[in-house]
Amino acid sequence: MHYLLLNYAGKNLYGNQLTNLYVIGTITDFGGLEIPDEIQNNAARWDIYFDYISTKTITAGAFSNVNWTNQISNEYSSVYGAIIKIEVYDYVLYSTPGLYKVKVGIVDAANRVRTQEFTVVVSSC
Repeated sequence: MHYLLLNYAGKNLYGNQLTNLYVIGTITDFGGLEIPDEIQNNAARWDIYFDYISTKTITAGAFSNVNWTNQISNEYSSVYGAIIKIEVYDYVLYSTPGLYKVKVGIVDAANRVRTQEFTVVVSSC
């Protein structure tokens, strides 16, 4: 797991302390390389979000169904209360090699929804 630490006005800030800050410019790693928006936690500064889900690969016939909500991590909402993980759709043909789409999301206590679609590769071996 990676943590972002920021020194702002002489104070070290991390985790939820960063969600109220507006970053001007780019976010970089310790070596100075820019971190692309798609892998930054809440790069768009949404008030409901979860981490980016990359393409997943499974072997044909190894599964008959997958609970893709397990791929949701670091979910956050600015509204106090429960956050529920949901699977919107799963178009994977588990025994047929190919590229398929899955959409998962979260619903917060105010019934706001944030979803994300990602690709699942079903390989033949």
